[in-house]
Amino acid sequence: MRRFLLLVFLALLHVHAVHGREPGTNSAAMLPGIVEARQSVDLSFPTTGTVSEIDVEEMQFVEEGQVLARLDDSLARASLAAAEAIASRGAMLIRAKSAVSLAEKYLGRVRDAYEKNAASGLELDEAEGRVEEARATLEQAHEREREAEAQVALEEVRLSGHELRAPFGGTVTRITGKPGGTANPNEPILRLTNPIQLRVVLHVPVAYFGLLNVGEEYALEAELPAPPRVVAQLLAQEQAIDAATDTFRCVFGIENSDLSLPVGFAVRLCDPTSDDSQEMSSSR
Repeated sequence: MRRFLLLVFLALLHVHAVHGREPGTNSAAMLPGIVEARQSVDLSFPTTGTVSEIDVEEMQFVEEGQVLARLDDSLARASLAAAEAIASRGAMLIRAKSAVSLAEKYLGRVRDAYEKNAASGLELDEAEGRVEEARATLEQAHEREREAEAQVALEEVRLSGHELRAPFGGTVTRITGKPGGTANPNEPILRLTNPIQLRVVLHVPVAYFGLLNVGEEYALEAELPAPPRVVAQLLAQEQAIDAATDTFRCVFGIENSDLSLPVGFAVRLCDPTSDDSQEMSSSR
């Protein structure tokens, strides 16, 4: 009988080890995660050139679309001016239109003469050929006009690439470029971070699988002097268990509109079944 009870006890220990701790474990036993900005990007110019201006300072807040830095654009502006000059030349198109008009009038006269037996069939064929040739020349003129307009649009895009603009509102957290330096697409000039929306990935013990709901808010214990706890919304949870750690991956979002929280601090999920955690989440 004692041997049987010992075997049952060992079996229960094995089940506990496989399935993780039971709900009710304190947050200190939870795996920590590092809070980061949901939007953070290293920005570089799409073209190679010489940096002429850095228009912002580190830790400066910028608006979406604001110019952050500029490249020397003297050559790009000259190319755009040349393309615009070519596109504005309408003499070739005017001549082609005039040639079509004259050829059509001549064809009309030849047809009248042909109907009165005053012109031969060969003369009529030649007049019709002139019209076709003039129309082909006019089409070529239109094509060149479209090509010139497309070149202007291309040069405008190239010129716009000499300005680095903020893709979203945020804080410039790092500047690596400097005026006079060389920029290329593979070398970031600065880093832009949006500190208003934060996120953290936590690996939650399997004992809590099925107890968390996407869209609901939960308390996180923060490794900060103040506040000791923050409220986060569950954005997503992975429907798969990591067998090596007996955890499942969850992504939480933290609202930081008052900018009271930094980036880079550690948090742990408070036991979502505890009264304190539920009270803190519901008080939001």
